[in-house]
Amino acid sequence: MIKSIKKPWGSYIVINKSKDFLLKKLVIKPEGVLSYQSHNFRSEQADR
Repeated sequence: MIKSIKKPWGSYIVINKSKDFLLKKLVIKPEGVLSYQSHNFRSEQADR
């Protein structure tokens, strides 16, 4: 079962998870705003 996690800016689902990565699909509301973040020991990819 895929669980959608609700957030003020929209929602996300976890598509795949392992010890090396976490893949999420984000659904952003039309007026939703995300905060900028960075992680020292992680790389992040965005696919639009």
